[in-house]
Amino acid sequence: MNTTCAMTIDHVPQGWDNWQALVGNSVYYNYSMSVNGKKEKHGDDYSSDYFIDIVKNRSLEFMQDHDRKTGKPFFVTAAVPGVHEPADPAPQHADYSKGMKAPRYPNYNKPMTGDNRHWMIENVNIDGSPMNETVMDFVDLLYRRRMAVLQSIDDLIEEFVEKLDEMGELDNTYIIYTSDNGYHLGEFAVPIDKRLPYESDVRVPSYVRGPKVRKNHTMTDGFMVNIDISPTLLKLAGVSDEELVDLGMDGSSVANLLLSDGEKPAVKRTEFLIEYEGENYDGCAAYLNNTFPVGYHFDPLHDDINCGLRGPFSYKTKPKWDGVETFSTIQDTKNNTYSCVREIDEDKNIDHQFCKFDSGEVEIYDLTTDNWQLNNLWQGGTESDDWELYDRKIERLQQLKSCKGQKECY
Repeated sequence: MNTTCAMTIDHVPQGWDNWQALVGNSVYYNYSMSVNGKKEKHGDDYSSDYFIDIVKNRSLEFMQDHDRKTGKPFFVTAAVPGVHEPADPAPQHADYSKGMKAPRYPNYNKPMTGDNRHWMIENVNIDGSPMNETVMDFVDLLYRRRMAVLQSIDDLIEEFVEKLDEMGELDNTYIIYTSDNGYHLGEFAVPIDKRLPYESDVRVPSYVRGPKVRKNHTMTDGFMVNIDISPTLLKLAGVSDEELVDLGMDGSSVANLLLSDGEKPAVKRTEFLIEYEGENYDGCAAYLNNTFPVGYHFDPLHDDINCGLRGPFSYKTKPKWDGVETFSTIQDTKNNTYSCVREIDEDKNIDHQFCKFDSGEVEIYDLTTDNWQLNNLWQGGTESDDWELYDRKIERLQQLKSCKGQKECY
């Protein structure tokens, strides 16, 4: 069963026997779904429409019905909108995060002017200034809403585990918890979003439990990226390493690193590719030189009339924004398009990131000594820059961008 996003109502991808998908992206109320190719409209009543609970309840029904009817193994992907904007919490969890504030990490509200970074970061908040109290209050509001929304996701996980236990399948089931991206809340004075090549946006924790998975173990020997999820699931389902290579997937299984009886892979991967393409239209930098009411949402793909400004957020449930001031910031631009090669090798004590923007900027970070990415090691193309490193990383970056399958991408 799938519960995720759908591009059109009538399209049901091959292989799914129960396809229930949100049309569009990241809403909690007032949406349409594709239910096995048929449109289903929802309103704004919590008991019947809250999308996280729709995902939870229909997944539970599928598990129960499938087990009773077939007794065969099943696969469920439950993709909820939480904690995406507008991060609308369930009413019973609305007060969970009262008084909380977004974490104040060393790079929180720290503009990086004069650091040879991409122009969007150097001009954050229009003039390279820190966030003011209004903006910080809004960041804290969104943090509280996100934390409150997570409680519904915790409810989902708890009920999944209880249902599997009730069915007698808990010890036979792999449960994988992950996400598509991170999120920044004030890092480098950028209020909100997820489009930057920094740890806040790139790093996503993942949790796995199931047969032979090491208990209370943190995987440090290697890493997993999103392209590894599919081959890992196939490996856990019994597909051999040789068959995985023949499938031509760029990613590789990390099952051997997760399992207590797993052997380390013969070839250790130490690099992966990070890519992003700026979504904004040419000549329309998001919020650049524009003020907007706090609580409005930027959606460049669906509103090209006023530079992607639309809103307000639904904010059906408290805590709500009660400010009246406006602020300006830069959230994304068309030339916020970059590719990076990240190298992590614990044996050699290497954690290194090299990024090249389409607009020409280069950013290099040594995360073994600069975990918060406060020091761009590239001086802007001067004689003192490490050009040998630059040439080597550019070559590797091109290889990773063009390679196909494990045979080429390692």
